[in-house]
Amino acid sequence: MVNLKNISVSYQRGVNALKDVSLSIDKGEFVAIVGLSGSGKSTLLRSINYLTPPTNGEVCIDGVKLSSLSKRKLKNTRAKIGFIFQDYNLVDNSSVFNNVLLGRLAYTNTFSSLLGLFSSSDYNLAEKNICNVGLKDKMFQRVDRLSGGQKQRVSIARALTQNPNIILADEPVSSLDIATAESVMDYLLKFNHKRQITVIINLHDIRLAKKYASRIVGLKDGKIVFDDKPTKLTDSILNEVYY
Repeated sequence: MVNLKNISVSYQRGVNALKDVSLSIDKGEFVAIVGLSGSGKSTLLRSINYLTPPTNGEVCIDGVKLSSLSKRKLKNTRAKIGFIFQDYNLVDNSSVFNNVLLGRLAYTNTFSSLLGLFSSSDYNLAEKNICNVGLKDKMFQRVDRLSGGQKQRVSIARALTQNPNIILADEPVSSLDIATAESVMDYLLKFNHKRQITVIINLHDIRLAKKYASRIVGLKDGKIVFDDKPTKLTDSILNEVYY
């Protein structure tokens, strides 16, 4: 489903965030990306949906090269890739319902989206996903009145409202306490299993990576240094990844 072929990403001032990375991820996998800050984890996720196009190499989704797509077709492809941010990326002075409904923007024409007009099926889908993440009683509450864990569940519901095939999550639980972090991870795993949504998640907590992921990829200095099952991630390999 997701194929990265020898991708490299270079920023200004000669910073090489990714160096000749190749990676294939099948439908329904739950993949954790681990590594030090600055190892290239966020750049890797942003390359997958072309928020950060590679300097070299190719990103393919379902066999289609993203570099070959027109702006319209790239938008359609991104519509099927949900992105969950570390800082939630929500509209704080708006309701939970309105934030989740934004997951349908990619499926709405420009005129309707400017007026905030959505179909009845869009409204029903947003409501369903809010209930699915346990926030039915918060549906019309302002987001800035929610806890961090509740905000992240709003982010998950918004991503699910895109009807995605893939969810990318960039350190979504790093600012949460252990219990709340596991609650958020439980929701991601639930939808990974229930809907066969491919989840690719950056994590700094190795314990969470081992508990939830079916596969762990270790990055160091922009290169893959580990790619295997969690049971294969030994202390010596962790030393290689982090030191």
